Amino acid sequence: EAGATKAMVNITTRRKENLIINIRYESVLGSLAFLPASVRFEASFPGRLQSRVVAARSTFEQPLHIFAVRSTDSRIIPELLASSLTPLARTEIARVHYDPSQFSFPDENYMPQSDEVEWDVPLSEEVVERWAKRQ
Repeated sequence: EAGATKAMVNITTRRKENLIINIRYESVLGSLAFLPASVRFEASFPGRLQSRVVAARSTFEQPLHIFAVRSTDSRIIPELLASSLTPLARTEIARVHYDPSQFSFPDENYMPQSDEVEWDVPLSEEVVERWAKRQ
């Protein structure tokens, strides 16, 4: 049930001290959905940046405030587009950039097998076709 609530928490310590904490909060009814639910990027390579927009739909009757959008993967770079979600509306909140040249961990760097690519010559049509068949 939505509404303002006041409460009091009484804590007694081992030393028989009484601590009283007054609490006041307001609960609200609503939900938050992200569109798309999962952000997917195409297979890529360093030098090819991709971006997707993430929106949120709020059914709350009050505005919601966004303080930050973060990623733990250094290849994923979120850009905050809106600091507040409009009540009962869809709002574009972030643009998510994917930069495969930014590696999370050195051991995650993709290095093709030596028989896949000759590094000092242009890609041949055969190599491109083999790559396309694996996709």
